[in-house]
Amino acid sequence: MQLYQQLPGEDLKLDSDLALLLMAMQLHTRSNDESTESDLYGLTKAFYAYVESNNLLSIKQLQAKLLIALYEISNAIYPAAYLSAGHCARLGHTMGIHQLTSTPQLLPRPRKYTYILPASHYSGLKVG
Repeated sequence: MQLYQQLPGEDLKLDSDLALLLMAMQLHTRSNDESTESDLYGLTKAFYAYVESNNLLSIKQLQAKLLIALYEISNAIYPAAYLSAGHCARLGHTMGIHQLTSTPQLLPRPRKYTYILPASHYSGLKVG
């Protein structure tokens, strides 16, 4: 599905996982104002914890967590980057997207799971 098709129309109601994904995308598109950036990072992490506490498990949630992990890696926020990248790998495994033969309808090519493993490996090299 295209992201544009999932945006709300006139009713302005967003699913929580879509709102989380948009917040995580905003982390990477903001200017370098440190106070605003750190506030947005804190809000995004808090909102992720809220969405996760509501037992929601979706591709958009995984994508948002991956964007959060990449933000942490690129800004050298350790050990949070290490933990987030590992969490992405565990979420992907829980969702079953590591099984290439049984999930063709879940992910279009290229598979998003292929981006999780390098992020996890990269953050592990930096910390360990």
